[in-house]
Amino acid sequence: IVKQGAALRVVPTVERAEPAELAKGVLSFAFGPAGTHLAFIADALPGKQGNLHLARQGKGGWRDVELAREVGEFRWAQRSPRLAWLERYDPRVRAGTLGVGGDDLGRRTVAANVSEVDLTSDGRHVAFLQHTTRGGYSVDLGLAHLDPSAASSAAPVAPGVFGFAFSPDARWLYYRTRCVRNAEACDVERIPADGLPAGGKP
Repeated sequence: IVKQGAALRVVPTVERAEPAELAKGVLSFAFGPAGTHLAFIADALPGKQGNLHLARQGKGGWRDVELAREVGEFRWAQRSPRLAWLERYDPRVRAGTLGVGGDDLGRRTVAANVSEVDLTSDGRHVAFLQHTTRGGYSVDLGLAHLDPSAASSAAPVAPGVFGFAFSPDARWLYYRTRCVRNAEACDVERIPADGLPAGGKP
């Protein structure tokens, strides 16, 4: 797969075979972890965000479906064919509506006004920063479980968070909170990747 200008093409390794064009107006693309899925943002124009497509490799070549419109960013889980994206993205504030999807998951909407996203390496959980105005402006950390057999429901983790990440083994969610001096010094807390039990503390 190569990006030539704004076009995305499949270049065969067989001699004298012609490249096949997958899409035009492509801003970015990335393979899923197994190499059988390809996500790309296409149909972009000046002043207009592109749309997110998911292509799967089959016997007849690559076939794609449109997952979301006006997408600014997307990312794959490291070891699972699940991805997360920000649709209806506003580049002025670098935020949008968090969506998730995958072969066994379908397309789901998780939360609005989201600016940062991270998936566990196994694709079972997604964490995000959400801009809220409840009781004053705040950037809060949220967490959702991506269970194919149940709807994804987001739960708050902590208010006023400056940076977060899942551990590589997908067991823990770390985040910085209670920051002072423009986030020069913060407390780092850790919770299980699937959330705190009732009555539990970070």
